[in-house]
Amino acid sequence: MSAPQIFGLQFGLSLVLDGLLARWYVAPRLAALLALGAIAALRAGWAIAIPLVWVFNLVGALDLINALFQGLRHNVQLGAAYFIPTVAVPALLVTHAMIFAMLATRRS
Repeated sequence: MSAPQIFGLQFGLSLVLDGLLARWYVAPRLAALLALGAIAALRAGWAIAIPLVWVFNLVGALDLINALFQGLRHNVQLGAAYFIPTVAVPALLVTHAMIFAMLATRRS
């Protein structure tokens, strides 16, 4: 089973088992849609591509930070999915930081 399948399965189970996580699950979907839109806009060369990347990156980073704080605040028990906040989230935050750095130093 690949990592995306495990992540999807873990969040799907969490949505069924834990009502708290269900309320927080809207922002990741929005970030994913924004990411796909940004990729399509970049590939097509649209003028809105760079602003869309900024919006995606801001929403995605804020969502990850919010999810960490909410998990700590409500003491969410992830069981076998502990690797998501300990491995995947820090890696994603580094990725967002790298994208912010690339956007900030981008030449017109």
